[in-house]
Amino acid sequence: MTLPQKPLSELYRLTDLFTDYHKLTRVERFTLIPVKAHTVTLIHGGQFSIIRSSDRLLFEKQTAPALYGLTGNSHTLSYIRIYADTQCHFQLVPLEAFMQRLEDNHSLHLIPAILSWHIESLLYRDEMMMGRNSYQMIKGNILHLNQLDEFMRAKINVADFIVKRTNLSRSIVMKVLSALRAKNYIDVKRGKLLTISQLPEKLS
Repeated sequence: MTLPQKPLSELYRLTDLFTDYHKLTRVERFTLIPVKAHTVTLIHGGQFSIIRSSDRLLFEKQTAPALYGLTGNSHTLSYIRIYADTQCHFQLVPLEAFMQRLEDNHSLHLIPAILSWHIESLLYRDEMMMGRNSYQMIKGNILHLNQLDEFMRAKINVADFIVKRTNLSRSIVMKVLSALRAKNYIDVKRGKLLTISQLPEKLS
């Protein structure tokens, strides 16, 4: 599985259109970044986590730039919460004003790439999680973590990451990680994933 490529060029171009819209709001680590109906949340700087509202399952960890709320669907937004992992800077822009500024700047063509990326990311997650046993989910999340950039990966505890993304028990996750480390399939230091080799299809 290959992590869908984030459309950074399109996201930077869109967020740049709003640098003069309003002063950016700064939030510290562990602070909730609001998402509201008929409002686009533009995140200009920082790292953050997307959490499922019902049970705090970790959907994803992301780095700015990012934007949420393009559909204007309040039901969709009610499923998630966004928490800052580092100091973050964001803006809230009414959806109508957001779309009008894009139209005025001939930038509506940037939207499909961003929406497609969100859809591909959900399909990627389903492929990793749905109908899988515990080892397959752990393996998938190790591979996923390994594809994140080095700076971001250095801040993530591999066991915590897997537990939060799968809701598997910590004991199961630690048992699998220990077995993989013992056979030199992965190299973990101080809880951080350093390198991986070809992970086995099954853990014997």
